[in-house]
Amino acid sequence: MKKSIILSLMIIFTATNAFARIDSEKAIEFTKKVTDLGIKTIDNKELSKDDRNKIFTKIFNDYFDLQYISKFVLGRSWKKSSNKEQQEFMDTYKEQNILSWSKKFEDYEGYVFDFDGTKDAKSNTQIFVNTTVNKPACDIEPVTIVWRLRYKNGEFKIIDLVIEGVSLALTTRNEYATFIKNADNGVADLIVELKQNVKDLKTKK
Repeated sequence: MKKSIILSLMIIFTATNAFARIDSEKAIEFTKKVTDLGIKTIDNKELSKDDRNKIFTKIFNDYFDLQYISKFVLGRSWKKSSNKEQQEFMDTYKEQNILSWSKKFEDYEGYVFDFDGTKDAKSNTQIFVNTTVNKPACDIEPVTIVWRLRYKNGEFKIIDLVIEGVSLALTTRNEYATFIKNADNGVADLIVELKQNVKDLKTKK
């Protein structure tokens, strides 16, 4: 009887894990959609800077889990912040990323993304999509970019990019933690700094 119960529990556990496993093909399909949209936007020379930023705003709103990322990069300071600070940080952090990634994607003009499969994450709600960025007919070393996706409520969202082995989210978290530790007003001063970054990015051509 005892063996039967254990066997039944093992079967249920295995079935649950199989059911919870993320569809890797759909994860790749999602990431392709994002990269195609980004490259297509950059390659379109008829778009103005404002139009390009509007598209990147939509990309960030639709395909990135900004609340999850904001909580992660602020670390312990997220819970210590007021609701107003949390929202202000998230809005400013998003705007800075839209402007900076709109500019960064220009560097990938003419490049193509090759997809190299997926890798399971420790969390059964997350998955890594492996890509390599190449520029055809150019003697340039390819760049590896791993997209960390989170699957929730029936949809994928990007929560991190790992470029050449370096996690952008983790790097940002460490930088912000150091800034907050040395700042007189913690997160409030960080928000001021981010707003200045946004202002500087807007004035750059």
